[in-house]
Amino acid sequence: MPRRHVSKAQELYGQVLNDAIEHVFIAAVRNAMDTRLLAARFDIGRGPGPHAVHTLAGAIRDTDIPVSAQDIPHEWLSMGTGCIDTRFS
Repeated sequence: MPRRHVSKAQELYGQVLNDAIEHVFIAAVRNAMDTRLLAARFDIGRGPGPHAVHTLAGAIRDTDIPVSAQDIPHEWLSMGTGCIDTRFS
């Protein structure tokens, strides 16, 4: 099976989203949440991007308690600096 070529820009975009999800879990730990029960994902049902704005969906596993935040500008997410914009936090 041929390997699909992923550009550096696509790779960075994916890493930024992964880092942002990690920040969600860090915020949960800081607020004494059991992260084993937390599910969080960006842009469910959307194509691979890049997208200028994102939707973050979260839920407590095995419950009917979903939450979402829409229209999160991509520039609020870490751009390889390791720091996430306080507006996203």
